[in-house]
Amino acid sequence: MLALFDEHDGLIDRFWSSDESTFNLNGVVNRHNSYYWAEENPKYQIEQQQKSIGLSVWAAMSSQGIIGPYFFHSAPPNGSYPHFAPCTVNGNNYLDLLQNYFFPKFSDLPDIEDHIFMQDGAPPHYLYPVRAWLNQNLADQWVGRGTSLDRCKVIWPPRSPDLTPCDFSLWAFVKHRTYSRNPTNLFELQTYIIDAFKEITPKMCQNACRSVYGRLKTCIDFGGAQVARNMYPNHE
Repeated sequence: MLALFDEHDGLIDRFWSSDESTFNLNGVVNRHNSYYWAEENPKYQIEQQQKSIGLSVWAAMSSQGIIGPYFFHSAPPNGSYPHFAPCTVNGNNYLDLLQNYFFPKFSDLPDIEDHIFMQDGAPPHYLYPVRAWLNQNLADQWVGRGTSLDRCKVIWPPRSPDLTPCDFSLWAFVKHRTYSRNPTNLFELQTYIIDAFKEITPKMCQNACRSVYGRLKTCIDFGGAQVARNMYPNHE
């Protein structure tokens, strides 16, 4: 990725990082990306709460702004909110997102051929229909998990550290704003998420996205080892 940014001047501002995140109604944050590092067993315990209903949310972020939020749920019966059924992300509804939500907005960007779209290596992103659509509509303009036959700009390396703006900036901000309002049902939860996205300023997007270059370099300088949070550039 560093080589790609070095080769294309200004690409850091035209690089769209996308991601999904789950917002549970009980306010519990998914800890699958959280690790505790120690030289000996710290006997650290995490309390597990019963599973709560929630919403799967997608967004794409660049220095130029945000595309999203997009919510994965079924259509409300009779077209009437707030009654809708949340659903998990799969290949079919992810492809529908790309075709009918993301791409129309992405296509409206100026100089669209100079922009790059990134998705991580999640299973729904790797399904053949998804990759085939990306190869046809964003040939050599996407980054993600793929094969040598795919027309992606960079193949997403396995077990990659989460160094994208969505991971280290966007979701933390939106969840803090959302849960501080204590939503009591899915409709409130969705409304508060939308409100939180509206609080994100162009300057916030620029600061987060432009810090990616330095974060990648720091990760390489440390040989992929654990890096303290305050050692990353522009840490908050």
